[in-house]
Amino acid sequence: MPDHTMALLFLSLKYHRLHPEYIYNRISKMGKNYRLRILLVVVDIENHNEPLKELTKTGVVNGLTLILCWSAKEAGHYISLFAILKATPPTSIMAPQKEDYAVQMIDCISAIRGVNKNDATSLITSFGSLKSAVLDQGKSLSSISGWGDLKIRRYKSAISDPFVVRNQNFVRTPKKRKTNNSLSSTGHEQDTGNLTPTRKTGDEIIDFSNSRKEYNQKSQSISS
Repeated sequence: MPDHTMALLFLSLKYHRLHPEYIYNRISKMGKNYRLRILLVVVDIENHNEPLKELTKTGVVNGLTLILCWSAKEAGHYISLFAILKATPPTSIMAPQKEDYAVQMIDCISAIRGVNKNDATSLITSFGSLKSAVLDQGKSLSSISGWGDLKIRRYKSAISDPFVVRNQNFVRTPKKRKTNNSLSSTGHEQDTGNLTPTRKTGDEIIDFSNSRKEYNQKSQSISS
């Protein structure tokens, strides 16, 4: 059931058990075409766990949406719905946009944990606008009914704390710990800490998972 943007592949698990190569040939012929790619599967065998696991992985790898049904009638109903709705804009399932500014402000403030719509309404009523409420920095909130210390702290955190972005390049380094047995025969301290699996040095990743001796050798080569 292909069109310019959507393609639907139909598969029976009973047929798939006899001809497992069929669906893979069909997927390969699709290539990278179609924005919406659906694999409609009829579950008509009892031992279906393994085939469904296999088809789920195949769907993830090839960008297919897997939909299951348990009868030919149900599959036909899905296909007819796809044909009817394929030209329907996404606005039909989107939440209606609220044009009232006051309602938008209340929704924004009540998104803070622990703050309900009554609290948000009382805040907007007291300050008149969201800008005035933000500029106040929570100094006058204690005088508003329903705003306790916990809500005020969460509100201040929401309007003042910076957004935190996790550093993707952070790599933990080995920790060192001194023990009674940490001296070698030469009298020098040895590293007896817990070693992380890898340590990144420039563009090189060094493996520390084999042994402590290998770690010491490679650490000396890096320092030199």
